[in-house]
Amino acid sequence: MAKKDIVVIGTSGFAKEILWLLEENNKISNEWNILGLIDQSYTYNTKPILGYSVIGDDEWLADYEDEIYVVIGIGNASLRKRIVQKFKDKENIKFPNIISRGATLSNSVEMGKGCIICTNSVLTVDIRLGDFVTINLDCTIGHDAVLEDYVTLYPSVNVSGNVNIKSATEIGTGTQIIQGLNIGGNTFIGAGAVVVRDILSNCTAVGNPAKVIKNHKFMGKGENKTLIIAEAGVNHNGQLDTALKLVDVAAEAGVDAIKFQTFKSNNVVSKFAPKAAYQEKTTGTDETQLEMVKKLELSFENFRLIQNYCDQKDIIFLSTPFDLDSIDFLASLDLPIYKVPSGEITNLPYLMKIACLDKPVIMSTGMSNLDEVGLALNVLRDNGAGTVTLLHCNTQYPTLFEDANLKAMLALKERFGVTVGYSDHTLGIEAPIAAVALGATVIEKHFTLDKNMEGPDHKASLDPQELKAMVTAIRNVEVALGTGLKEPSDSELPNREVARKSIVAKRNITRGELLTEDNLTVKRPGNGISPMKWFEVLGTTANRDFCEDELIEL
Repeated sequence: MAKKDIVVIGTSGFAKEILWLLEENNKISNEWNILGLIDQSYTYNTKPILGYSVIGDDEWLADYEDEIYVVIGIGNASLRKRIVQKFKDKENIKFPNIISRGATLSNSVEMGKGCIICTNSVLTVDIRLGDFVTINLDCTIGHDAVLEDYVTLYPSVNVSGNVNIKSATEIGTGTQIIQGLNIGGNTFIGAGAVVVRDILSNCTAVGNPAKVIKNHKFMGKGENKTLIIAEAGVNHNGQLDTALKLVDVAAEAGVDAIKFQTFKSNNVVSKFAPKAAYQEKTTGTDETQLEMVKKLELSFENFRLIQNYCDQKDIIFLSTPFDLDSIDFLASLDLPIYKVPSGEITNLPYLMKIACLDKPVIMSTGMSNLDEVGLALNVLRDNGAGTVTLLHCNTQYPTLFEDANLKAMLALKERFGVTVGYSDHTLGIEAPIAAVALGATVIEKHFTLDKNMEGPDHKASLDPQELKAMVTAIRNVEVALGTGLKEPSDSELPNREVARKSIVAKRNITRGELLTEDNLTVKRPGNGISPMKWFEVLGTTANRDFCEDELIEL
């Protein structure tokens, strides 16, 4: 029997796990000619395999003439989908199902093509899997569950019975999904979450129980909500106790997340870098930018403590990395979202490293034009980033209202087809409130304990009361925006009879009299014949006597 050529596309340990499954299977069936793993560096059977990155030049596969089997060993659902779309129409390329001998499947399990089920996973009765579903190590799926196309379950996920998980959804390691829930398409659920309610599409959920924080859908109430990020930045002035007080203020204000800035000063700023003009204005000219920034640096251990404190306060901890070491550190904290600041939008190594975290990304676009934004967005997408949200931003501190240019946010949405938001540096709270009215799904705003504190950003920040006022105003605007359907609200329906009018007798009318403009008029209330039927009533005969102002009846 001729062997079948097979290749695994992927660059992670998961792809290598699939190669191991194939090798184990070959010991019994000797069915496969394993070409290897498409990767930049991995060596299989002591020789380099192909030497291509799946994110780079994989055109050799499109040109392959003989029949070949392809396994997509990539956890990121959206990236896996893009790769499949590239090759799925070629008749010679087949997508087999890979099932570990260590997995347990009921006879009633149905699955499409290209599915991967790893060791120690258990699939019980009447489970249906779509195409290209990936079920990693030690997952358990209860009866009557449905997983649509491109779903990814990471290790040790437990899905109870009668659960419906829509296409291209990713479920993080150790997640527990309770029976009878619906998980929307393109959703990401963070590691360790306990999902107890339905989650809508295009959401990221984290926490225990899971709390939806991505885009503008929030679990539980179902209405649109903006992700409000209180930007603490470096307003802690390098002091841990001040950073913790900022967490208290943000939690009290009711924001969704607090964000800091993580960096190693010597990795970010050269000793020759000048200060920005606004920094000179707020901190003087006696020190270099590097000397100023060193005073604002917190240790990695400090950030671990801050994250733990945020968990206690039930507020999401985020931080923007400004160098590659800080990206690695924040990755160890498993943040639900990673932030790219405006200054790194032209930093290719930085963007590639952020993208490889396979997490949702928020990218500020200050100082950039649309072409620069497009290049950065392509780098993120091509290297496996999750959903990207673009924030319009002006990086002058403070930003003048005439420079805020909020409509540029709409230009980003139209050009790139992404969700958008606004990172604000104006004084006051008017601009972010207006941005929400224009459709911002994320608002980021600097805040401080006291605007008179020393440091570069305090004077352009909100004080605690202003932050609380901004949150209240944004939530009110969200409610006021409504559904977009033009229909009367329940609260105004009782007013229709009071405010609208009916056809009434202009004077006393006797039975049999012809109804004309001489004896009819229009007055409140509106519980009679609508004036819209005016010409239907004219020319008819009164069926009884009517006194002046009495509602006409036909």
